[in-house]
Amino acid sequence: MISIRIKKTFFILACFLISIVVFCERIVIDSASGGSPIELHKFGTGRNVVLLIGDISGSGNDTAFSIENEINSGKIKIPSDNSLWVIPSINPDGNNGINRKGVFISRNFASGTFKEIDYDVSKRIFCGKFLFSEPESLALKK
Repeated sequence: MISIRIKKTFFILACFLISIVVFCERIVIDSASGGSPIELHKFGTGRNVVLLIGDISGSGNDTAFSIENEINSGKIKIPSDNSLWVIPSINPDGNNGINRKGVFISRNFASGTFKEIDYDVSKRIFCGKFLFSEPESLALKK
């Protein structure tokens, strides 16, 4: 957990320092059930938006940070008519897909087969009292 916070702090600093070259806006879109911020990092100002969610499980967000580092180093260029929006982790307080309230986040989104209790292999999992009952899934719905 400390290593993720250090990476996040380093990214924010790097994003600020390189903002002259790459426009980067950091927005807190909500708070996870454990209180940690759910962040959105915006690169570019174009009208065509691509959304990247780096992690939903809460186990780490190396994918998002790797892409952000490539943008900041200039290896990835964002065309002027595009924007890349990155949510490093939709479940920053979670572990193995489960938030601090014990809800399996990836099963808390709209689907035709939503159940409050479901099974993953042979393990019983809690999917929330209703669709979008958790701040993590609700943040994406917004």
